[in-house]
Amino acid sequence: MSSNVFRECVRAVYDSVDYQEGMSAFMEKRKPEFVGH
Repeated sequence: MSSNVFRECVRAVYDSVDYQEGMSAFMEKRKPEFVGH
């Protein structure tokens, strides 16, 4: 896997709604409500 492809995959994860929800839930000490996006 090239580094560009890897970077794009990582960016897709970090930009996802579920990642943002997981981080917010962690910071707020609550259970996350994942939607699958």
